[in-house]
Amino acid sequence: MSLIKINIKTKIPATVVPNESEFPVNRKILSVAIAALLVSVAPVSAHAADAPVFTEAQKKQLDTMFHDYIMNNPKTIMDSVEKFRTEQQASEEKNFDVKVKEKSDELYKKAADPVAGDKTGDVTLVEFFDYNCGYCKHAFKDLKTLMETDKKLRVVFKDIPILSETSFTAAQYALAANKQGKYWEFHTAMMEHNGPISEESLQAVGKSVGLDVEKLKKDSKDPEIRAQIESNLALSRDIGVNGTPAFVINDTVLRGAYGLEAMQKAVADSRKK
Repeated sequence: MSLIKINIKTKIPATVVPNESEFPVNRKILSVAIAALLVSVAPVSAHAADAPVFTEAQKKQLDTMFHDYIMNNPKTIMDSVEKFRTEQQASEEKNFDVKVKEKSDELYKKAADPVAGDKTGDVTLVEFFDYNCGYCKHAFKDLKTLMETDKKLRVVFKDIPILSETSFTAAQYALAANKQGKYWEFHTAMMEHNGPISEESLQAVGKSVGLDVEKLKKDSKDPEIRAQIESNLALSRDIGVNGTPAFVINDTVLRGAYGLEAMQKAVADSRKK
């Protein structure tokens, strides 16, 4: 199983775990690049004990020198950032390829996971999502169209509630709906739901799709459901999915709301194999 790289730029980025966003250059990457640059131009002693002690005037002079270098060589900084980003991405893709092989059964064959589409389909798509993720709701429209036009597609849903406490509660209710055989109906209603998520709104959604609300409330507190959600979160971390939405299509990963065309291409490429 080898990783297929999709060379399509994401128009709508994935919602990532808090404090890992890019604005537009990842601050963590930029800081590493600048630190490396400063080390390369600063004098370095062989031993810490031999490190020079600078006067205040010398420190100001160094500050000025570093500032001037950065301002006069912006391309050098950005080249360093891009090189670091490319190397990091290559490392992540290699790790993803290995981890998907290791976690294949957990990804595709876990009995407790909600499944939609053709349950014996020739291609399986696994979606990692969060009910509070606006990009997930946008991507759902494309996924729904894909499922309506591709009758051989099997879809596995793995909720990774990373955005808020209500995300976790929504995941509990969704898996509780699965116990009543109405996961897809509940999931669709939640993806089309506008407004804040609360226990009351989740129960209202459950009622609207014909669920036994009292049973829904009780099942949502089932320790097995909590364990399943925590297992999803652990799996996403293991394979390097740290944001939503993310789609794993056999040996391909699409991170973010790529759009219908990219999803169709990934499915078609997988089917050709």
